[in-house]
Amino acid sequence: MGEIIRAGAAREDIIKDARTTLEKASVRDDAWKLPAEERLGTVLTLVDSLEVERKALEITAGPLTAAVDKQNGAADLVLVREVESLFDKGGRRRNDPLLAVLAPGGAAAYTDGPTDEQPLRMKLFAKLLKKVGHKRIAKAETDAASDRVTAAVVPLAAAIDAAKEPVAELALVDRTITALAKLLRMELVGLKQGWKSAGFSEAEIHEVIPDSPSAKKPDNAGGTGVTVPGSTGGATIR
Repeated sequence: MGEIIRAGAAREDIIKDARTTLEKASVRDDAWKLPAEERLGTVLTLVDSLEVERKALEITAGPLTAAVDKQNGAADLVLVREVESLFDKGGRRRNDPLLAVLAPGGAAAYTDGPTDEQPLRMKLFAKLLKKVGHKRIAKAETDAASDRVTAAVVPLAAAIDAAKEPVAELALVDRTITALAKLLRMELVGLKQGWKSAGFSEAEIHEVIPDSPSAKKPDNAGGTGVTVPGSTGGATIR
């Protein structure tokens, strides 16, 4: 018996199977053509439209994302340099409460975490440098460090702001295509069930719907009962 592509397959493969099914059904009589067009036609048209949009958004978002990465790297270097300077000037003493407040765990307190939140973390660091300072470091030095961190925020924040909308739109379009692929698989299942109810055989149906056999566990030699590592199973809609 033939099998519909599994639910966990790559969305591109599911879309390809749906497209193949529609193409093959379209050259047959209405018993094949009409159900396929009804179940798959509109969804595939939406997928095609969204794919065009996704590619255009990738062209737009790609350079903007690269700019964010570049500015994030530059900001990280500033943060590491300023934190290391603080520790050097503060004498790198263990259990220094002021350094623990200014940079808990070192520069990672400001460099780690979501990139779009880093400008805020940097602003907080700059604020702490001016507010808390360090008794073994001249205030003029911590103020200057604060100004350098604040200056580094500007290009990073600008890059994040420029990329925010197209990146969010691209993510939404991508999720929508994935949702439509799942819907297409359900429609393939519905088509198969409908054609079986109409009296068509498994062989006839899978001349139209691609047969996608799931991986099978090999028989164990000697009947040892040992499961083969990495083998897969699961329910299949037939």
